Amino acid sequence: MRSGAAFAALLAILCCCGTVTPGNEPGQSDSRPGFDGLMDLAGRYRTEGRPAEAMQCYLEAAAQTPAGSDSRMSAGLSAASLDGAPRSPSLARLVMTCSDSAAPFTALQVGGFGICPDLAAALGDGGLPLGGYLSLMLADTLLAHGDCAGALEAIRLGAGDTLCATAEADRLVLLYSSLLGTGDLDSATALRQASLRDSVTNSRMLGALGLWRRSRGAAGWQDALIQSIRIWPAGYIHARAWEALRSDLLADSALASQAAASLYEGGLWNELYDIAVNSPNPPAQAVYMAGRTRDRLGFYSEACGLLDLYLRRWPSGPDAEAALTNLALDAGRMGLVDSSLALFDRLESAYPASPRLGNLPWYRGSILAESGHWDSAMDQFRISVRDFPANVTADDSHFYLCLGLLRAGRASDARAELVAFIDRWGSSVYRPSARYLLGRLLLEEANDPAGADSLRRLISDTPDCLPARFARQVLGLPQPQLDARSGFLEEWMATVGAAFAEPSPSARRGEVLFRAGLREWATGEFKEAEQEVGGGGRLAWLYLRDGVWERMPNAGWRMAALGSGSLPTEVWELRYPAAWPELVTGTSGRFGFDPVLVWAIMRQESMFQPRCSSPAGARGLIQMIPSTSEYVALENGWDDYSPDLLFQPEVSLRYGVSYLASTAGGAGGVLQTLASYNGGPHNAQGRWGASSLADDLFFCRITFNETREYVEKVYNNYQAYRQLYPGYAAMCLPAFTAPLSLSESVLGGR
Repeated sequence: MRSGAAFAALLAILCCCGTVTPGNEPGQSDSRPGFDGLMDLAGRYRTEGRPAEAMQCYLEAAAQTPAGSDSRMSAGLSAASLDGAPRSPSLARLVMTCSDSAAPFTALQVGGFGICPDLAAALGDGGLPLGGYLSLMLADTLLAHGDCAGALEAIRLGAGDTLCATAEADRLVLLYSSLLGTGDLDSATALRQASLRDSVTNSRMLGALGLWRRSRGAAGWQDALIQSIRIWPAGYIHARAWEALRSDLLADSALASQAAASLYEGGLWNELYDIAVNSPNPPAQAVYMAGRTRDRLGFYSEACGLLDLYLRRWPSGPDAEAALTNLALDAGRMGLVDSSLALFDRLESAYPASPRLGNLPWYRGSILAESGHWDSAMDQFRISVRDFPANVTADDSHFYLCLGLLRAGRASDARAELVAFIDRWGSSVYRPSARYLLGRLLLEEANDPAGADSLRRLISDTPDCLPARFARQVLGLPQPQLDARSGFLEEWMATVGAAFAEPSPSARRGEVLFRAGLREWATGEFKEAEQEVGGGGRLAWLYLRDGVWERMPNAGWRMAALGSGSLPTEVWELRYPAAWPELVTGTSGRFGFDPVLVWAIMRQESMFQPRCSSPAGARGLIQMIPSTSEYVALENGWDDYSPDLLFQPEVSLRYGVSYLASTAGGAGGVLQTLASYNGGPHNAQGRWGASSLADDLFFCRITFNETREYVEKVYNNYQAYRQLYPGYAAMCLPAFTAPLSLSESVLGGR
């Protein structure tokens, strides 16, 4: 029991709130608040955002109950689940008395280093479930406090227990770091040599090696850190490496040259820019790549400055031709059309044998079109189609020639060119748009029934594309809906000859780890369980029950493949989960954004995998580029930015939704917002006409294949989510739920 002084302090808190007073609890002869009253008051404090007071109430409630009782377990776990509450070994010891298999993990999370001796002793006695996993958490905590010998012993205590592949990789890294810390370099080296085939594990070990060498003043630490970044550019371990390396990279051009490409590939663009502008002698590659990062971010003036610097200092450098090309393009993006065209002429003169010459007519034409000089642009597009028919830009040029003719009001020429485009470019990404424009043109100019037939064939051939949605709207046809039915899952399962499976041993382990908040390890166990039971669909009930967002789409896809026609609503919800609902709705509400669109984007970006990364260095659920995230942090005054944090769901969503909200404010509707997010606001506004064109013509103008595909897929996701979750659909932004806007006429670009 707690001391009288401690109880008096608690009672003072209760009395001050005006809810509980001495003697007002029936059956409490000593005037102490009862268990239920304390639990209710704790819940109120929790709701009010007062975790310290809530913690005090939970602990006092627990103290009134017998050891091992359900009430004591409930109070202890409630205290442990508080966000922002003080953590202590005493609370951890209370949690350890709970019968829940996840309790030891929770105890370590709330007790920290102070509870490690208790847990190590319990592990040694062999009385804790999932001891292999707990030993990894224990070793990680001990390593963080410099107890390398204790970490080694903790890993030994868990040896031989079953681990998923993800946790086994973590074990190797923890073991390697512990061996380094205890000075057993031979064993550490042998362990790393045996792990070379796994690039992620190897990178993590090299990162640990570099920091260990640096802490001891040993040579070679820079090389180890740079190699770690090179092997795994988008890793979640490189923030500390950059902090350690920065001053050396600025001072040593050769060292910076080794790191430049890896920083670029890992999305650490601001770090690369730092080297380019702050080093007294930056390497050529860093200057060129930093210039490319600036134009990809839409900072064209900075890009031009760096690319021009590269050409002046290294006129015959390996990236000179590419630097001149991008300098010309960036000058055009800034509106310096004459300078841009002069730079293209210089490029053509300097590199007469370059295989890139076939791109020049498209480059010139696109710059002229973006600046409003469509007549001159069409001349360049014709040259591209005529003289470079096999070039990758030929279909771009041909389609933009069609757009130019439509814009000029030349109906007959536009019709002929659209027909020629459709016949010639069977696999072009622009082909559905060309078919839509031709159908519209035929209807508008001559009320030709062939126009409606063309639009119907477009709908039939490519029903999921956006031009098909535009065509439906023109013809007054309903938009597609998911073929979902509620209330017949069991009937459907019997029809397709499927059955859910009982949890396998791996699934049981996954359930415990999931309750403990160890989602990555839990997901690893669930993946192995799917192999044991014959596929993720057989565990779909578990994923739906517990909210295992990471495995839902796979399970839903496998279930959908079992039959045809109508699918149960639950199968669609597996394929389109409303993942992390409280986090998504809360963050969206904070920034005034659409939570349903966040799910639609998250599904396309990461398929709900928090540790997801892209070849371009984008990270996390929303796939934010670290450099963009840093600007978001600066704009919001957040001082907790680190690229490594983007793999945490709450951080990814906070940064991503903040950026989406700011992008939507200047973009317009849902298509413009999506194009801005994927292709950059500077491209959506400056190149594709986000603020001046209706949805149909805006989409036609998008020149990035990736962005066109992205906008279509996320828009279709958005419509699916709106249908599946009407309660959340009520939170959608009106600007995003309005019908797609159609141009008044495809002639003249209205």
